[in-house]
Amino acid sequence: MSTHYLLKLYVANGDPVVEKLARALSHALEKSELVQFDLQVTDILKDVQKAVADGVFATPTLIRELPAPTQRLIGDLSDPHHILLLLGLIQQDSPGHND
Repeated sequence: MSTHYLLKLYVANGDPVVEKLARALSHALEKSELVQFDLQVTDILKDVQKAVADGVFATPTLIRELPAPTQRLIGDLSDPHHILLLLGLIQQDSPGHND
């Protein structure tokens, strides 16, 4: 049985660092056969109501809504490998990361 992840990434004005993270998340999740995922990217300047409804008041914010419990990462999202570790999507000794 696969795990379903719902990730919500809130940005402002298409920050290139955040765009890199979105690509890295999508790539990492697509490689796993045990993970189904939805990655929703929202520009808070274009959809203020959605950001407020999710309690987002700073960018970038990444919310892992599923699986429970909800997890939020706010601020520096410049290291996709570290973000994947924090979300529990990869293990510490995962191949393909160059330090």
